[in-house]
Amino acid sequence: DTLTLNDLYGTSFYFNGNAAGGQETVTVNDTHTTGQTNIELENNGASNNESVTLNNAHSGSLRIRTYAGNDTVVINDTNTVGNTLIITNNESDTITVNGAGTEMNGTTTLTLDDQGNLNDTFNIGGPVGAGNLDNIKISVTVSGDSNFDRLNINDELSGKDRTFDTTASTISVDGSQIVSYDTTFEDIVFNTGGGDDTVSIFGGTVPSSVTLNDTGDNLTLAGTPNIGGNLTVNSELTLDAPTVTTTGNQTYNANVTLAQTASVTGSNVTFVGTVDSTDGSQGLEATAATGTATFFGDIGVGMELSSFDVTSSAVLGGVTPGAGFLVDAGQDDGLNNRWEDVSGGTTGFDFELD
Repeated sequence: DTLTLNDLYGTSFYFNGNAAGGQETVTVNDTHTTGQTNIELENNGASNNESVTLNNAHSGSLRIRTYAGNDTVVINDTNTVGNTLIITNNESDTITVNGAGTEMNGTTTLTLDDQGNLNDTFNIGGPVGAGNLDNIKISVTVSGDSNFDRLNINDELSGKDRTFDTTASTISVDGSQIVSYDTTFEDIVFNTGGGDDTVSIFGGTVPSSVTLNDTGDNLTLAGTPNIGGNLTVNSELTLDAPTVTTTGNQTYNANVTLAQTASVTGSNVTFVGTVDSTDGSQGLEATAATGTATFFGDIGVGMELSSFDVTSSAVLGGVTPGAGFLVDAGQDDGLNNRWEDVSGGTTGFDFELD
């Protein structure tokens, strides 16, 4: 079934796509009803993949609901006087918001509610790799389900320096809230780029894992991140936070520069790249609460650290401390210094130079 609404006027509109087979495709170019525009894609329980594209809406309110199948919903803009509500059910669905509220400027609402039971993806700002948050003018309310749901914040193409303030239930960009989310999400992914971007996490525990991907100039993690899952950083990072705490693992897959002395605590803590300070006055303490703190790259060689402590089991350079790992922390004697274990055990390491 195919439905295209180019311009819809009247008091209200109802469409029920109830076909038992075949894919249903709905394109809404604009609506102007004073009441609710309601689109139901039921499929008589058949597992059909449904596609909905909303280019704009000016209705009193708009409600679109999909059912069985891996459904795709694309929202290019909505400016309803009332709420725009998108409900998806059952299988793995993808909802992408390219723009919202560009005309209403904060006086309309958009709610994305997944009521299914499989893995779903919510893209805010556009698809992954082509996002731009300039056209997100309102806060989008998102709710996942009981399985693995991912919330992607995509801004790779904006070319702007951004600040992403993240709390336990909201995400703001440059001071304006763009997302309100609940505890059903298993992963929040920031795909940033084009400028100097800062992700600041504060105000309680983020109830999901957090992933940082940056294609721009510089990426900074700030605030006092407290994350109820894993933290994965896939780009070079400036760490400007006194503490980083995760209930799961912390993995830094590229070089890290310390802008202040930091204490990082997770189940396992892994630094794949180098660790350096900004000017020699910043240090690092790493604690793996249930596993191992692992460092594969040089520590303090580019710029020495003021201090370096591992208060749990540790592996440096893929080997145990003292087996020939190049470091420089607090000294600059021109020698290829090596770590020495001065605690006499495999836990509670406190390192000093030979």
